[in-house]
Amino acid sequence: MIIDSHAHLEEEIPAEKVIALMDRDGIDRAVVFAPVMEPVPSTPEGTLAFFRFLLTSPLNALGRKLYNGFVKQGNLEVKGQAYRIFKDPDNESVGREAGRFPDRLSFYAFINPKGSQDPLDVLEECRSKFDVKGVKTHAWFHEFDVREDLLPLGNRCRDLGLPLLIHLGGSPATGDIEGLLARCPGLSVILAHVGIPYFKRIWHLLDRYPDLHMDLSGPYLNPRLVNAAVRALGSRRLLFGTDAPYGLRTPDGYTFQPMLNWVRDLRIPDREKDDIFSGNLLRLWGG
Repeated sequence: MIIDSHAHLEEEIPAEKVIALMDRDGIDRAVVFAPVMEPVPSTPEGTLAFFRFLLTSPLNALGRKLYNGFVKQGNLEVKGQAYRIFKDPDNESVGREAGRFPDRLSFYAFINPKGSQDPLDVLEECRSKFDVKGVKTHAWFHEFDVREDLLPLGNRCRDLGLPLLIHLGGSPATGDIEGLLARCPGLSVILAHVGIPYFKRIWHLLDRYPDLHMDLSGPYLNPRLVNAAVRALGSRRLLFGTDAPYGLRTPDGYTFQPMLNWVRDLRIPDREKDDIFSGNLLRLWGG
């Protein structure tokens, strides 16, 4: 079984098209959540390579400063163009779409702890309407304090047995994942994109916190970085993902194949690849 553990369900690739792509490329299930910003074009590979170099080198602090600088006054600013970040992601429409295809799509509530509503109210509203399998948060875009602002939501996720997926920011507040883990023992956390923007600088935390996981998703990564993560961390707490639609974009159209090959080409036993593709996530869900 193959589960895409990290996908935004956006107008660019609506549910029917996502499922058609999944059927074509052999994906059994996808975790979906709401868009977090206006449609944005693909980032050139040269720019991605430059940031991968900075963030995996001794220049990580400089890379994080530049990374943080893309978010200004509620927008993602790239090359002079501003793309609005949604303060309150649209859980309603995505939850309904996931409910139409319960055998293929699993819904995570996307919650901003500094949004217009109390985050616990947002979670309970989603749970009253939809089959919520986890919670997604975005500290980089929503600029919240991971240690403080996420604690009530983290405690509730722990009590409900829901994994909390976090895209970290690069400041002391937006990147303080250890502060949250220390205050909320037993919470299952998934760090998006192998812990961007810290990458290997925080990989050691998996030794200290047994409920911490990371996903292998998105164009932020490449095969070399995925290989490094698996060598450093092993396979038991890594999850396959794509960050669709962004990770599915290629010059020849949308496809899961390049990111599938990141895992298929690893020099590890097939049973460990199976863990990455689905086994680890199913265990998080209690399967």
